[in-house]
Amino acid sequence: MVPIYGEQEARATAREIAIAEWGLSRTMLLVEPNAEVEVSEERLEQMCRELATARPWQYVVGREEFCGCEFEVAEGVLIPRPETEELVAWAVESLDGTSAGRAVDIGTGSGAIAVSLARRLRGWSVEAVDVSEEALAIAGRNAERLGADVAMRKVDILREELAMDSYDLIISNPPYIPEREKDMMRANVLDHEPHLALFVPDGEPLLFYERIARGGLDWLREGGLLMYEVHESYGTECCDMLAALGYEEIELRFDINQKPRMIRCRRPHK
Repeated sequence: MVPIYGEQEARATAREIAIAEWGLSRTMLLVEPNAEVEVSEERLEQMCRELATARPWQYVVGREEFCGCEFEVAEGVLIPRPETEELVAWAVESLDGTSAGRAVDIGTGSGAIAVSLARRLRGWSVEAVDVSEEALAIAGRNAERLGADVAMRKVDILREELAMDSYDLIISNPPYIPEREKDMMRANVLDHEPHLALFVPDGEPLLFYERIARGGLDWLREGGLLMYEVHESYGTECCDMLAALGYEEIELRFDINQKPRMIRCRRPHK
């Protein structure tokens, strides 16, 4: 039988579960790796059964850390990734010195981006939209628990419009994985995370990027920012599309793994 995880990843998974489920700190695990912890044998067996089906440990414990906060996660939303934390940090950096404005997170999922922005951008109005009612329910609970004022709205961005000239920032981590890449994905992602939030047709890898960019010409205020997380293979193509639509100050930034992962651009002044 081929193991689901290699030895190093299995150890890392066990460490993260111990931190999330039993409140152990990383420092304690380093200083006292053999310390005894009182756990429910029934709960432990249940988690092991779920992990054996390749269910991600974040869904097993029901939460994941993002930007220093714990977010509720379940199969109806993507598990927040560290690369997306970099996008949030870049957005906050880009808006440094701006005392107030209005932002919208398109395809919010767990609400990780929107809630993190609302906690950092004091004086800003933050909105989160998604086509999934399940995702919006999870995002709403995260916002309430973390004390973030975020307006949640159900919107099918491919078919519906946002308000004209309303936003100073549009930010999105939309579906961007071509269907053909399914065969290359691991079971813990493919069999558990929502395909609605992952995949786009093979012939339309920029489906959501172009739709949001075209809409953004109307939804953004003059000089407003549009920011994306992008597929590493389509960053340059996405930048070319934005340039063709007239966006200015287009920048493609690499993530911590040195992959082209984030784009920032600005709606032109009329």
